[in-house]
Amino acid sequence: MKGYETFYNRIRMMIIAFLILQIFLVLPISYYAASMKSYSIYGIFLGLNLILLSAILFIYSHILGVPETHVKEQ
Repeated sequence: MKGYETFYNRIRMMIIAFLILQIFLVLPISYYAASMKSYSIYGIFLGLNLILLSAILFIYSHILGVPETHVKEQ
């Protein structure tokens, strides 16, 4: 069970980090871009946000992997 606990703790920490970035970085800049009617800033930042999300998913799927207890022995 230890493998699963550390695995889900990693997932939880990554989700929390992503939400913190959303709240403190993405939402204020999106609000600023919307208030200034500067859609180029909004579009660029939306693209950066999607790159950030895909980077987090890439790290989750390729580097962290699955717990060793989950992998069946061949």
